[in-house]
Amino acid sequence: MPNKRKRDNEGPEIEQPTTVNKDDEVKQNTLHSRISAKVIMFSPTILVVVGKSKEGFTLHKDLLSLHSSWFEEYFSAMDNAQNLILTTVEAAPFETFVYWLYSGEKPIKLGLYDKGSSSVTESLICANILRSPAYSNIIMNALIESMPRAAMTGTVRFILWLSHVYNKTGSTSVLSKFMYNYVSHNNPFTQCTPGSEPFVLWEGFLKAYPQFAFDLAVAAGKKWKGATGPCDIEVRSEFMEEEFDLNKRWEELILQKQTKAEIEVAAKANRLRSVVQLRHLNRDKAKD
Repeated sequence: MPNKRKRDNEGPEIEQPTTVNKDDEVKQNTLHSRISAKVIMFSPTILVVVGKSKEGFTLHKDLLSLHSSWFEEYFSAMDNAQNLILTTVEAAPFETFVYWLYSGEKPIKLGLYDKGSSSVTESLICANILRSPAYSNIIMNALIESMPRAAMTGTVRFILWLSHVYNKTGSTSVLSKFMYNYVSHNNPFTQCTPGSEPFVLWEGFLKAYPQFAFDLAVAAGKKWKGATGPCDIEVRSEFMEEEFDLNKRWEELILQKQTKAEIEVAAKANRLRSVVQLRHLNRDKAKD
């Protein structure tokens, strides 16, 4: 294989990270789809008008509550709402959330460096606002899978993107945590020459964001538990949020509206919704 000259604004050749366990991903998608299909069957809908473009989405309220604590709390207070104006999220990342909401699948490829509303950054902001940890983890996995094991931090493009990330998500987000560990593991100052544009940009970034510089210094001494770095599957959980137990969460949402005794009465009268719900309440929880 011919050698390729590394330039300060490009970065060297890269090796791809260990991938996510596909069996676990299939099981997760199957559970998501199975429960979501039952929830949708009997759920009322609501028109959600999103962002500056005021794009409308007609969605199932119970499905939104199942996967988002923000929507669950909103509908608990506004159960009869027929429409909702959501100004804190833009249409493109919300559309990506909706795709995952109904399919359970990893969203279509998102632009890593895109500063627009379809970027990984904006999708994670959407997940944080809606308080949807499973969706946040899907996007984080997509991000980490797209990152190389090494290099790239010494490029102008990476620094500009990181500045956008940090401005948007702050110092405590899972994305920022991953990024300072990633940068620490791939020291940019070994990839660009003193006085070069990337070198100067890095100096300016660390002065502008002292918390990132501090976190970077702390991460420098990190041991990776047998993994080679932050992109590896062995340490992926460090950059993930605790997800809802969908079986338990659906049970809780069912019992918010009716008691089990009321559901049993309706089930005896062959009301299909109650039959389905009672079957879920009486499931073998050891198999969850």
